[in-house]
Amino acid sequence: MFSWNSVRPQGYIWEASGNYGYLYTKNRKLVLTTEFHNGLPCIIEAPKSASNAFVTYKTSFEQWHNALGHPSQIVPAAYQDGYVIPPAPLQFECIPYMQAKSTHKVPHTQERRSSRPFEIIHSDLSGISPVPSYGKTWYYMTFIDDFTRMSWVYFLKSND
Repeated sequence: MFSWNSVRPQGYIWEASGNYGYLYTKNRKLVLTTEFHNGLPCIIEAPKSASNAFVTYKTSFEQWHNALGHPSQIVPAAYQDGYVIPPAPLQFECIPYMQAKSTHKVPHTQERRSSRPFEIIHSDLSGISPVPSYGKTWYYMTFIDDFTRMSWVYFLKSND
């Protein structure tokens, strides 16, 4: 597996020509050669020293998943470069994938049931509250006008 993001800050140069890609050092020394399969670069030639080429031969499924851009599923048959992608763990969860695929549904606005102010008033009596108000009241009553959505709160010392 090869990560361009890990070598780019070190000054390496990436060039592509036709169906091949080449990674060079700052001094234009060839580091590795890739061939594109299904739009992805597959390493076809690299030095024996893996540390010089930034090549990893033993990788986990999570490394492949991250390197391939967090796909919903990985089809190993799509990668013909001879490296085997490990199978996904049974309980594998990708937080960036789940966040990218999550959606927020905006609730539909409900049609008003009233056609003028004070036609329908919603009310609720609440209490005993766990803490008394500044006026030493334990209950409160709310009124909401359906048409204007204007609301009023009245504090009560008892629920009678």
